[in-house]
Amino acid sequence: MSPSALPLPDPDRLAGDIAELASLTEPDRPGWTRRALGDVYRAGREDVARRFREAGLETHLDAAGNVVGVLPGRDGGPALVTGSHTDTVDGGGRFDGVVGVLGALAALECAARAGRQFAHDVWVVDFYGEEPNEFGLSCLGSRAVTGALSATDLERCDSSGRALGDAMEAVGLHPNGALAGRWRRSDLMAFVELHVEQGPRLEAEGRAIGVVSSIAGIQRVVVALSGRRDHAGTMPVELRHDAACAAAEVVLAVERIGRDGGVATAG
Repeated sequence: MSPSALPLPDPDRLAGDIAELASLTEPDRPGWTRRALGDVYRAGREDVARRFREAGLETHLDAAGNVVGVLPGRDGGPALVTGSHTDTVDGGGRFDGVVGVLGALAALECAARAGRQFAHDVWVVDFYGEEPNEFGLSCLGSRAVTGALSATDLERCDSSGRALGDAMEAVGLHPNGALAGRWRRSDLMAFVELHVEQGPRLEAEGRAIGVVSSIAGIQRVVVALSGRRDHAGTMPVELRHDAACAAAEVVLAVERIGRDGGVATAG
């Protein structure tokens, strides 16, 4: 059976599934807020795990807290991996991440209805804590599976002095297990993620879908600028040391860098 012969997902059902998951939000926050390490996010992930099981996937929670659903393939071997995340930033949108998780699940359900069995195992993953959190560390689940999560990361503290490792334990995760939760490269064949466009290009061109050919890696830099207080009316400009002016130069430099074939934001 060719890929074009597969039945398509029911758009109304998929839209309803997305709306149902999006309705699990923190009541005192704007938008569709579902932040990692919170109770609402935990309820959302339990809902995702339920959906995986109902679709016939062998479902488990790995050491890093990722929800993993496995559709066994005919020959086994390295897995095809897809999925995304279901946490949000404060005031986040309905579709960021959720589309990649529920869209992947809908695709596998279509294959199952058509009697299609893949040669390789297929994993659908809801990665834990993709968005930045109060500990200043994003991509918790994917850091763990790539071996990029460190013991030092678990010692990061929020504004109250609570450590990230303690916060993870409080929601039922196992920090030490996450440190040892790296996936073996030999178990993986390829990864693909369906994602809502977060820029204006496809919409402006009237296109429904695009294929990503490159991606921006995230690197965050914190710059602290100190100046000198002087009399505003008498100190000559060339002798001043104004922190705000230095900050403005930094912002403009970041903007120039971002226009030179990259993406950059000063906040």
